[in-house]
Amino acid sequence: MMQKGVSRNRPDGQVHDHRIDRPDTAPHTHPYEQINLLVEGDLDFIVGNERILLEQYDIVEIPIEIEHASRTVSDDPAILLTYWPLRENRLAETQYQAEFNIE
Repeated sequence: MMQKGVSRNRPDGQVHDHRIDRPDTAPHTHPYEQINLLVEGDLDFIVGNERILLEQYDIVEIPIEIEHASRTVSDDPAILLTYWPLRENRLAETQYQAEFNIE
């Protein structure tokens, strides 16, 4: 379920983009590592006990099960590109790649 002020586009299930408007995203965790690249805007990112101001093209890595949250620091939305490793519960979303015979 998406939080108010957050939308996303997930073309293949492993990389997707978020558009983050106010309000803040709520603190949450994941059972997998996550890497974020800020494409547009500015974000205040909280990772564990560390507060990081992300500016355009900054990258932040979030370890497994570490609580994190973000909030925009201006009236403009932020665009965040998010990557996570392939997970078993997402394998079905990659079946189309079988036609490329990638091994």
